[in-house]
Amino acid sequence: MKAFPNPATSKVNIIIKSSEYNTQLVISDINGKTVWQQEIEAGQTSLDVDISNNKYGAGIYFITAYNKNGMESQRLIIRK
Repeated sequence: MKAFPNPATSKVNIIIKSSEYNTQLVISDINGKTVWQQEIEAGQTSLDVDISNNKYGAGIYFITAYNKNGMESQRLIIRK
């Protein structure tokens, strides 16, 4: 998985490996609280996430992708 730009200020593009299974993407804060989640269809490999609203404060977050093949995680820094 790749997320860019990182650090991000208004939008982050998430690229994942193509999978034959639907993938659950989750962004959680440093305390493990889920702040965003979305399921993407099998075969979809990218998604833009708008982080410009106030529910994302500046700080360290983690993007995690879950599917039947396992999970993958990446750190994301948000600057305001």
